[in-house]
Amino acid sequence: MWGVLWDLDGVLIDSARWHLASWQWLAQQYGRTFPIELFKETFGLPNAAILRRLFSDRDLTDEDIRGLSEQKEAMYRTLVRAHLTWQPGAVELLEDLRRHGARQGLFTSTPRSNVVFIDEVLGLSRYLEVILTGDDVPRGKPAPDGYAALCQRLGLTPDRAVVIEDAPAGVEAAHAAGLRCIAVATTHPPERLTAADWVVRDLTDLSARQIQAWLGL
Repeated sequence: MWGVLWDLDGVLIDSARWHLASWQWLAQQYGRTFPIELFKETFGLPNAAILRRLFSDRDLTDEDIRGLSEQKEAMYRTLVRAHLTWQPGAVELLEDLRRHGARQGLFTSTPRSNVVFIDEVLGLSRYLEVILTGDDVPRGKPAPDGYAALCQRLGLTPDRAVVIEDAPAGVEAAHAAGLRCIAVATTHPPERLTAADWVVRDLTDLSARQIQAWLGL
């Protein structure tokens, strides 16, 4: 038994620009700015971590974070609804992996409400046996909690699984869970992803047989 553990935003779906727009909208509501540099630094982190950066001059409570996060994600869903698409090669690789017997699951920092919405539009659950979000684990990326829990739920050992990520925090989370990581340079340039075990341009550069051979299976 072997498997692939997926990230969502920037890996399976093309969503970065709409996350940026919704963060910038939220910042504007409170008289702040959300520069592209901050987005690049924080994309892939849990909302709580990003909000503490954006509101670094305030001592945000858990209730504050929940409320601000809900505002941001509601705007994200509004913006992305008409534009939600798979990343190039995503469906083809998901289907190829399934044909080759790979168990597949997903861990994302995005709230479950977003995942439910995306599943309704694109049908994520057709391919993924287990979907975990930042709402399901004590700590988000770069902590190992999500990918470790996903391995356990899928019945996989770290030596027979690989994570596919697009952000440094995700690569760190994979390694912290004892997993190898393939990074796709869809959100960050390759030089930001050198900690990954294998860096590719996008999912069209991968196949199930290549991944199996690379894992030594």
